[in-house]
Amino acid sequence: MKKIMEYLRPLYGRMAAGFGIKLVGTVMDLAIPWILAHMIDEIVPTKDQRRILLWGVGMAVCAVIALLGNVIANRRASAVARDATRRIRHDLFDKIEHLSARQLDELGIPSLISRLTSGTYNVNQTIGRIQRLGVRAPILLTGGVIVTMLLDIRLSMVLIATLPLLAFGVWLISKKGISLYAGVQQNVDKMVRTVRDDVTGIRVIRALSQGEYECEHFGKDSEELSYSQIHADSVMAATNPMMQLLLNLGLTAVVVFGAYWVNMGVTKPGSIIAFLTYFTIILNAMMSVNKMFVMLSQATASADRIERVLNLPPEEIQSGLPQIATDAVIVFDDVCFSYKETEEETSQMQQTDQLGSKRAGKQEKSEMQCAEKKKQSGMLQISGKELYEMQQVTEKVETGRGQAAEKEEPGMQQETEKKQRETQKRAEKLQPADCHDLSHISFQLKIGNGVQYDIVLCGVIGATGSGKTTLIQLLQRFYPVNAGAIYVNGENVAGMEEQKLHSLFGVAFQSDAFFAGTIYDNIDLGRGLPREEIEKAARCAQAEEFILEKEAGYQSEVHAKAANLSGGQKQRLLIARALAGNPSILILDDSSSALDYRTDAAMRNAVRKEYPDTTMILVAQRVSSVRNADLILVLEEGHAAGLGTHEELMEKCFLYQEISRIQTGEK
Repeated sequence: MKKIMEYLRPLYGRMAAGFGIKLVGTVMDLAIPWILAHMIDEIVPTKDQRRILLWGVGMAVCAVIALLGNVIANRRASAVARDATRRIRHDLFDKIEHLSARQLDELGIPSLISRLTSGTYNVNQTIGRIQRLGVRAPILLTGGVIVTMLLDIRLSMVLIATLPLLAFGVWLISKKGISLYAGVQQNVDKMVRTVRDDVTGIRVIRALSQGEYECEHFGKDSEELSYSQIHADSVMAATNPMMQLLLNLGLTAVVVFGAYWVNMGVTKPGSIIAFLTYFTIILNAMMSVNKMFVMLSQATASADRIERVLNLPPEEIQSGLPQIATDAVIVFDDVCFSYKETEEETSQMQQTDQLGSKRAGKQEKSEMQCAEKKKQSGMLQISGKELYEMQQVTEKVETGRGQAAEKEEPGMQQETEKKQRETQKRAEKLQPADCHDLSHISFQLKIGNGVQYDIVLCGVIGATGSGKTTLIQLLQRFYPVNAGAIYVNGENVAGMEEQKLHSLFGVAFQSDAFFAGTIYDNIDLGRGLPREEIEKAARCAQAEEFILEKEAGYQSEVHAKAANLSGGQKQRLLIARALAGNPSILILDDSSSALDYRTDAAMRNAVRKEYPDTTMILVAQRVSSVRNADLILVLEEGHAAGLGTHEELMEKCFLYQEISRIQTGEK
């Protein structure tokens, strides 16, 4: 709660004013039973109607002041809670927007959503409740006890004897409630994730007729949440019956002894009535204190989760990194990266002072362990597909050898033996088993040899899971590399300011997002770009035609998840968004998969013509999308299987040859 209290510090003056108003109202509430007792014991027996009326008016004035004071103070309390929560919510959202990819992976999107919604709501309610009851309840409690002692010290002892027991019970139960409500929040996160996944994938669920299965899955999450909520509420609810029991026993004792002392002439009836009224006030005050502790338990659990996000260290930017003298736009220098290693790092996110040294030591240790494993095992990293191909080739060769020469197709044996040699050669070139998702990636993308290209174009190709998307994420520093370095315009990306780095890029990801608003809004995305830039980007992305066919054109609304657009239209809009603003580096991460070959080619040609100073990186699975690139990087299971132009790879890279043959049907 320490971090949350910092948000209240600028509001202390307003809170103090509210507490003062609440104090006046509470004192008036305490005065009413005393006035009542005085009227019964002293004023009514005189039968003086004027004095009775005067004291009655005084009681009414106290009641009105108490009402107005409580209403005004409660409104001020709500305003303070609103303003504090708004600042908390704003800073939390801003923090989430600047979390690194590894921090987002650790926390999870559903958890962040629940912290931003239900978490801040719990904090808001508690701040308001504490202001409304934080003054009133203690004053009613202590004031009630003091007044009852003045009325009758003997009867007060009965009440006072129960208070320590009540206080200890409330503290004990509330302490346990904090951990229980923390578990409730975790179950809320789990259910939010299930709901998000199901709503996002509703079409897939329906297509596979898995609605019943997902309902059962949601039912289990809902049941776990309900059980944890009931368990927490049951524990916290035990305070109310406990308080009622102790106070009712005390009240009974007060009535019995009070009646006895009235009969004995030791005390007066008015004092007994006032005492019972104060006893009720004290009971209600204790109940209010109990409610505060219940809400405080919930708020503490939520506040701890919020503070964990707010206290996360900012992305580590290395300083003093040297630049390199190069004419290359992008340089990958022996880059290695592992998601597993990144996950291990996230467990130490809050240990900022030791993070750098631990990471360095871990990298060194990891590299040494990997090298030792390679040395000991001598194993080659060969995929299942490669093994299958080798087996198939071997079988063909053996079959060919077993057949009569006259039955063999011309050149069949030579062809199979050639393929066998190529496969074996490829296997020998593969690195031994590595501990990284990307291993020793090195290449340069530049305008070279005095030839001024219209656009520098790099194609990254490979099978699903080969590391294509990982490579471009490292380029934008969504994750830090484990070894090696990445340079953009000669500057190490690890030492670049986030805004400076990301301003260089225009990116269309595989699974990109659309936002509420119009087509124009989704292309501009709040950048305030000139309309001609928006239209130019849409035209190059081959999106202008279908946009203008719509009745409202660029002002057409985009539905949730762009449900009113086809797959090809979505991708063209995403490409237009990436192009808008004339980025230095354009990254298209398999963003042409839903485009036909003609549209894909037209888009690439338009970009070359209209954005001559932009470096384009195409991540694709189609050879046709990258064959005209100035440089093509072929990835396979995190390794560079080939690097060069289309023609060079068709001569030297067996994997690229196979991909081209499968896609084009050429032999």
